[in-house]
This record gives sequence, C-alpha cells and structure tokens, in this order.
Amino acid sequence: DYTAGIDGVESDYRGWTAYSHAGKLVVEMAGEAVTGVYGVDGKTYHYGLLKAGTNVLDVPAGLYVVAVKDFSRRVLVK
Repeated sequence: DYTAGIDGVESDYRGWTAYSHAGKLVVEMAGEAVTGVYGVDGKTYHYGLLKAGTNVLDVPAGLYVVAVKDFSRRVLVK
C-alpha cells in the first residue's frame, strides 16, 4: 500500500521523491510538475505532468533517471 504520503519529503526542499515499491516506480510530489522518467537504455518511459501526491508508474525492471525541473534522481526498480 502507498500510504506513506507526502509527509516523508519535508526535508527535501525540492518537494518530491522517487523510489521503487513492489516492482513499480513511485514518485511522490508535493505539487504537480512535469516529470521525465528515462531508462539507462536511452528510452523515455514517461514525460508529462504528474499530480501532487503519490504517482505509481508501471515500468519494466531496471535503472531509471527521474527528472523534475533542475534535479534528477536514480531509482532501481526490481
């Protein structure tokens, strides 16, 4: 279940976090923003607006770069 909520990202001034849970890519956003999800294979898996709150993206297992505005984070989805 994805009930962790947005409370866990208060210390991240960027207002978002991304992680893997149950084989899915989870992106938690403090506000809506255009988000890019890129595989290390160079493929774009998502590019568009994500809503505030918890967004669950179904992507194949692999290493991804999640980018919002001027910051990116790597996430390994197993």
